[in-house]
Amino acid sequence: MKDVVSKSKKLVFSWVAWIRASVKKHWHLWALLGVVTLMVLTWQVTYPSDKTLPWARLAGESSGRASQEDVVNKLKTDYATVPLTLDINGKISKTTAAQAGVEVDDVAVLKGLTYYPWWQRIIPYSLFFIGPTKNQQVSVKLDKTRFDTYAKTISDQCKIAPKDAGVVVKDNEVKLDPAKNGQACPASLLQSTFEKIGLQKNGVIVKLLPVEVSPDRTDKDVASVLKEAQKVADRQLVIEMLDTRTTVPKEEIASWLQFPQDEKTKQIRVDIDTERVKSYLADIQTSIYIAPGTTRVQTLNGSETSRSVGSAGRGIDTSATAEAVRKQLLDKDGTVVATLAKLQPSTAYDRSYTATQAGLQALIDDIVKDKGDYAISIRTLDGVTANTNGTKHYHPASTYKMFVGWAIILRISAGQMNWNDSATNGKNVSQCFDAMIVNSDNACGEWLGEQIGWTKLNNMLKGIGLTCTNLSTAWYSCANDESLFLYKLQTGQLLPADQAERLLSVMRRQVYRSGIPAGVSGTVADKVGFLYGLLHDSAIVYSPYGTYVLTIMTDGSSWGQIADAAKQIDAQLSRL
Repeated sequence: MKDVVSKSKKLVFSWVAWIRASVKKHWHLWALLGVVTLMVLTWQVTYPSDKTLPWARLAGESSGRASQEDVVNKLKTDYATVPLTLDINGKISKTTAAQAGVEVDDVAVLKGLTYYPWWQRIIPYSLFFIGPTKNQQVSVKLDKTRFDTYAKTISDQCKIAPKDAGVVVKDNEVKLDPAKNGQACPASLLQSTFEKIGLQKNGVIVKLLPVEVSPDRTDKDVASVLKEAQKVADRQLVIEMLDTRTTVPKEEIASWLQFPQDEKTKQIRVDIDTERVKSYLADIQTSIYIAPGTTRVQTLNGSETSRSVGSAGRGIDTSATAEAVRKQLLDKDGTVVATLAKLQPSTAYDRSYTATQAGLQALIDDIVKDKGDYAISIRTLDGVTANTNGTKHYHPASTYKMFVGWAIILRISAGQMNWNDSATNGKNVSQCFDAMIVNSDNACGEWLGEQIGWTKLNNMLKGIGLTCTNLSTAWYSCANDESLFLYKLQTGQLLPADQAERLLSVMRRQVYRSGIPAGVSGTVADKVGFLYGLLHDSAIVYSPYGTYVLTIMTDGSSWGQIADAAKQIDAQLSRL
């Protein structure tokens, strides 16, 4: 150990001696080296912190000794519209980095190009090594709004839902319907991938590996179901109906198999589709089936006058028998004795009505009973009235426009408006008035209504006796109100004859004529309304046997059904 120390001392002493000799001999060279080193250190220590390092590169391009402003401008110029290609397992999606929310991170780029801490600055000649080896990538940051929009689009395109394992029946054989993995590209995956990339001027290709999504139910999970299903498909089943025995074909049994899923566990089980069984039972019951007869009921003005009872029939109780078949098949081979049921006769009505107001009322009661959500109101000019559900509230749909038309005529007659005044959509008041009724133009109806004011119009309607119509705080009307309005319009209680004719003439020309006009005789002046499932028709019918008012308001009906109701009512009124 002492020898090693001794040798080391001798080596140090000899090196120091050599240095002394060299300095003494070449003192001018050492002095020059000292001066140069001092100058380099001075340069390094005082090098501007806001300039890029000498000989530094930005994405492979020379960018040394540049100002921060120059670098930022270069980034804006060269990287504003960089193409971005996203490769998801070979599926290519192209856009620009900016559209995807990927932006240049100026701060990070500048920091990388100008980073030169004090401890490096005091190392002689360090700048000559650090600068040339600096190649700063174009770092990125994400604009949240644009990135979130882009990420959602990509996530939707990438997403493939996993497929749970199942069971299928083909050619009387139960087979596995294998599970398949899905895939997903969550926004977090896209974000972490994008944050690692460096932009290139000519574009960047990003490869994204989707996350694998496993199914809830694997092939292994359905193995036992496969075995059980095949057992059921191979069962022997006989259905006994009185003295008839029917062996159910295996392919029929196989077609009844179903595999309901437990929503909580996502597992499936073997079961029998009883609706399919019912259909099969209906087909094979011909040998024991007896069709039921028809009970005919005669009524007069809605009251039963006589009845002839039809005979009962016989058939399989398909619900009970199908359940018995289900239990048998899920258990073992066997015979199911069909449960027979007494089939009640159907009922048909032979209705007649007297040529009276009571007969008219009975008729519309029956129409409403048969057709569903209906309200009917009738007024004749000689005082006959009848209604069913006459005060029931409905949204008026476009029937409100006849109220607006009346109020506009009053406004014009009072000198508060002129037919030639400008209205809406390039029309004048007269043109808008016609379009509102003839074509049921909504823009004109709303504009003209606003000129009157909905609250004022509501009060005007109350003033003429309409008690169940509201066009201000709520929108509803009723058949009785609409019939009363048209009755008063026709009888001159609302407007002088020439002014009333201005409204009635366009109502006679309105284009929607598949309701009341299609079912009655004579000329019809009417206003229809249709909104969602609502169909309404309020009409003045000028029939050969007298003028009458008919309003039919419905929900969930059709113009054909309204025409049929109008036809029955018209025929009854012709007898009064």
